[in-house]
Amino acid sequence: MRTLAAAVVLVSLSVPLSAVEAPETLDGRWIVLVETENGERRESSIEFTRSGDAVRAVYRSSSDERIVIENARYAEGKLTFSVTRTIDGNEREISFRGEATGKDRIAGIASIGDRKVATVVMERQARPVAKGNPVGKWNVRALAPDGGRTYESVLEVSVKGDRLAGTVTGERGRLDIKSIARKGEGLLIKFDLPLEDQTVPIEIAIRFDGADRLVGRWSVPDSEFSGEWTAARVAAPAAKKEPAKPAVKPAAVAGQWRSSTVLDDGRELRFTIELRRGDDGRLAGRIVMEEYTIDLKDVRLEGDKLSYVIEREQDGETSRIEVAGTIAGKKIAGRWRSQDGSQGEWSGRKVIIADL
Repeated sequence: MRTLAAAVVLVSLSVPLSAVEAPETLDGRWIVLVETENGERRESSIEFTRSGDAVRAVYRSSSDERIVIENARYAEGKLTFSVTRTIDGNEREISFRGEATGKDRIAGIASIGDRKVATVVMERQARPVAKGNPVGKWNVRALAPDGGRTYESVLEVSVKGDRLAGTVTGERGRLDIKSIARKGEGLLIKFDLPLEDQTVPIEIAIRFDGADRLVGRWSVPDSEFSGEWTAARVAAPAAKKEPAKPAVKPAAVAGQWRSSTVLDDGRELRFTIELRRGDDGRLAGRIVMEEYTIDLKDVRLEGDKLSYVIEREQDGETSRIEVAGTIAGKKIAGRWRSQDGSQGEWSGRKVIIADL
């Protein structure tokens, strides 16, 4: 009976259809709820791929049994197909016919001959919109049309100018992709596959199943050749961490730094920064120029970054300049920015005994 339940779960059912919105396409995954005549209930899933009136379906039971259905037909809200299964040692053809009872629902019966064996309801599983980034390397598995063989390859997608480009590397070597185009929620990939005496065009219609997985089908245009196609993103190697720069000690910063900057009017301003360590270990200092000196405020040393604030009162107003620089040995360079929006670059060099 379990075999029978698994078979009849693949249904299309007969229910009167009156003024309901039928699905335009069955493409996607559906949850299947089946109840046999003896009251046994099961849940499984089926995924449809449609081409014209022909519908290909792959059914997966709750125990992960996989059954391919090639003879399904769907038109005007009606779905029919049949499968041959071995039940109690005998081969039986189970027929399915059903009609849409809503945009995302199909219901009806499955039968063997004239005998009804189950009532089945199929409900479309909502598919989250998964907009992913295809750029990168992907490990690909493509099934042969009969599902009997798996072909493995590597897909690499990159950006060239304003378009996507890439290659496929497999048994036939490295092949350039002709085009990669966005199509709805997914992608359409086209390339030519060289065989012994001909070149066969291949199209792959895929969609994102999460950020790092692609699912879909490959096909040969204007033919019945097609198969399942999946790809998993290859994780990028961990970025090599740059060794942390050793922190500059306050004692190495204390002293005089002869510095200069260029003002907005093009004049070069020369000054000396004098830094010292206070009794509490913190840095303090001042800027010395020919006409005056200015005490520094909020002097900070974080790693190799030095920053401080200059405040000066003139004509009853206080102007504020924020200064930051990076120390590299006996040199320092950085930028300053005033509260009126003007800014510029500055640099300096530490004074050593030979300079005095």
